[in-house]
Amino acid sequence: MSDTVSIRDLRVSTVIGVYDWERETEQTLVFAVDMAADVAAAAVSDDIAAALDYSAVARTVRSVVTAGRFQLIETAAERVAERLRADHRLGWVRVEVAKPLPGEGYTAVIAIERGSRLRGQPVQVSQADAETVTSWALQTYRPTTQANRPTTQANRPATQALAGCCQPRCGGSLFPLRAEVLSR
Repeated sequence: MSDTVSIRDLRVSTVIGVYDWERETEQTLVFAVDMAADVAAAAVSDDIAAALDYSAVARTVRSVVTAGRFQLIETAAERVAERLRADHRLGWVRVEVAKPLPGEGYTAVIAIERGSRLRGQPVQVSQADAETVTSWALQTYRPTTQANRPTTQANRPATQALAGCCQPRCGGSLFPLRAEVLSR
């Protein structure tokens, strides 16, 4: 899915900050949100029911942030991403939070991405191609050096995508691709 629905310059007044004086007043946070969404059905039907309702998304962001009274903008970004993914069934979201600090002369900005644009989207390959790639991956990737064929940084990414991930500590979540073998 390569379509993106975005919201820009969403201003939310809320209590945010770690200092005592910040806990006594509201400050404005500015959000930018990008979401992977298939807009084809909505475009064909011209019906809001088939679209990702960006007004509902904006209400969700406001609700999470005003109720949260977070200390850190990192926490605000994380909670917004979690709620958007759950409430609006998003596979991927990017949340950017800006906190203007006029007295300091700058704006603090945090941007996070959660999920994957490819999650649940199968990579389609033929049986022969799958066998070739699997054979190559098994011969090429080893946690240690194979005789005359070390694992290199150049060949690792493709193998990681096939294997899910080469590092067990991440639970295989770094590369959420899955391959489906289709017979031709």
